[in-house]
Amino acid sequence: HDPPTILLLEDVDLLHSAVLNRHKAVSADEGSPGDSDQDSEKPGKPRKGRRGRLTLSCLLNALDGPTATTGRLLFMTTNDRDALDPALLRSGRIDYELEFKPAVPEQIQRLFLRFYSDFSCPQGSNNDAKLKEGGTADLAERFAQSLEESGRNFTTADVQRHLMKRKKSPERAVSEVQELINAFREEARSQEKA
Repeated sequence: HDPPTILLLEDVDLLHSAVLNRHKAVSADEGSPGDSDQDSEKPGKPRKGRRGRLTLSCLLNALDGPTATTGRLLFMTTNDRDALDPALLRSGRIDYELEFKPAVPEQIQRLFLRFYSDFSCPQGSNNDAKLKEGGTADLAERFAQSLEESGRNFTTADVQRHLMKRKKSPERAVSEVQELINAFREEARSQEKA
């Protein structure tokens, strides 16, 4: 019996062309340049072996074929599920799929509240009065509302990054929310140019 194992294949769509959808790849360009062994095609040269080459069949056998370990949890992440080969995604191989979508205002509020749940201002701070007056719940609502009104889709990771930079001040997180919105716009522009 094998010891319990957790295997993570992150960004599996970028792992190798072997995991990409065979049907789309064939119709697109009959294989990528990295898939052929060009030296073996030259006359007078001995044909090279395929040692060390990853194929879809080898990957599938490693995941759940005769060489697979028992008691293993496999996690795969991808940014392009549709590009993956259906054989990699079939039922039994992938038992549960979870898509991370943009955060909704209620999630943002809960994240804000949880992030600042143990927050206490230093004694005598003018922030102390603001927290008693409006409370962290009010700040969380204003923060989430500002993000929603921006019309942008933020992930919980985007929100968490903003909060981490302001981990000692929930008021600052709210007052500087425009920085998060602007950073998101700049990131979107740079991705459009690429």
